Amino acid sequence: MKEVPLTELIERFQLQQLAAVLEEVQQPCVKGFVGEAPLKIGGSKIGGRPDVTDDFRWPQREDKPLAFIAQINLAEINHNLLPPAGMLYFFYDLEVWGFDPDDAPSVRVIYEEPGGVYNPIRLPTFETKVLFGLKTKHVTPVTFGECRITFYDGYSLPSAEDKRLEEFLKDDRLSDQYCDAKEAGTPTVQMFGYSNPIQQDMMQLECQLVTNGLYCGDTSGYENPRALELAKGKDDWVLLFQLDEHPPSEMVWGDAGMLYFWIRKQDLAERRFERTWMILQCH
Repeated sequence: MKEVPLTELIERFQLQQLAAVLEEVQQPCVKGFVGEAPLKIGGSKIGGRPDVTDDFRWPQREDKPLAFIAQINLAEINHNLLPPAGMLYFFYDLEVWGFDPDDAPSVRVIYEEPGGVYNPIRLPTFETKVLFGLKTKHVTPVTFGECRITFYDGYSLPSAEDKRLEEFLKDDRLSDQYCDAKEAGTPTVQMFGYSNPIQQDMMQLECQLVTNGLYCGDTSGYENPRALELAKGKDDWVLLFQLDEHPPSEMVWGDAGMLYFWIRKQDLAERRFERTWMILQCH
């Protein structure tokens, strides 16, 4: 896979008025094409069963197993913010949106150092309480269809809410064309660069507030007296992993939604992937 050159995207969507500013504000990213190409053990993929070492323990929230979303073989990616090798595993509870501080145990990103022997895990069985704890039920983790991820270098563009585009996008026609262009350039999988928000472009602020204990499911967190000071740290957050819905794998996030995994630059540098925060947005 190769990225469509920005000049070609500008030409296709008639964005010549924006050409100079888009050249200036674009950010590099890693994009992933998801397809049904043959899979090798330890390769990057969404769905299926994770390829892990013998001592791997399936993450859970209380007595409920998290769903396996994706594994990334870091040797397949060339990015200076990531370790040069090893595996990243993404797990998610499927019932949270990321606006509540209590959602923290519902997402797990695990980094595995390179050098291990990987094999597809046998799905474990968990005992979980049902009927208000009156009965015990045996469950296995939710699984999705398995598809390979093929990575390639690309660029990303800011949302239409970006202040640097504000004057240009007062023109409704140009605004619509820009949104179409950004949508066309959004892959199923993306790491780093600008996110592709479905709702408001405030996820970095939301991550900063929620991880500092403020509830953002309504306006209370944003209106909290602590919010103004905390907001100074919102730019510390970078997009680690963005996953669009993928119906062939039965991955559907709400109503045509996306999952966004964010991490602080400091935590990324220290490989503290367990501090990743996830937000779900949908229509």
